[in-house]
Amino acid sequence: MTIPVADSKTLTAQQRERLFAHIIKHATAYSYVALDASVVDSINIRQATLRAMSQAHSLLAQVGTVTVIDGIDKPKDLRDAQTMIKADLLVPAVSAASIIAKVVRDRMMLWYHQVYPCYAFDEHKGYGTVKHRLAIAQHGPCALHRLSFKLLANQE
Repeated sequence: MTIPVADSKTLTAQQRERLFAHIIKHATAYSYVALDASVVDSINIRQATLRAMSQAHSLLAQVGTVTVIDGIDKPKDLRDAQTMIKADLLVPAVSAASIIAKVVRDRMMLWYHQVYPCYAFDEHKGYGTVKHRLAIAQHGPCALHRLSFKLLANQE
C-alpha cells in the first residue's frame, strides 16, 4: 500500500483510518502532541502550534533525518528544519504525518463526545459548523473550547 500524497482532509474518514493503520504498522517512528485549549489561549494558536511541533520532534530526535514542516513557520529550536508550503501534497512523509494528526484528533473528538455529548463532537469533530456554534450558544463553552477564538472572545 502506498500513502497517497494528499491533504488528509480530502480523504474520507474510512480512507484515513485504513491509511493510519498502515502508517503506524510500517513507520520507523512517529509522535504527536496535543496541547490544552488553555495553552492556546495563553500563548496563541501560532505559538501553540510551534510548541507542539517542537515537542513532537523532541520525542523522535533521530540523528541524520531531515525534518520537513508544512507551511512557512518553524520552531526556533528546529533551525535545520525545512519549511515547505503544501508539503502535505509534495512529501509523502508529511502526508503520512497529516493523516496521523487528523485521525488522532478525530478519535480524541469522539472520546470528548462521550464527556460532552451536548456539543455533538462526534459529528463535526470540533469544527465551527452551525450545529457546533448553536451548541456553544445554548450550553456555553466547555473546557475544550478556546476562549480566545473570535466567536467566543466576543461574547460577554
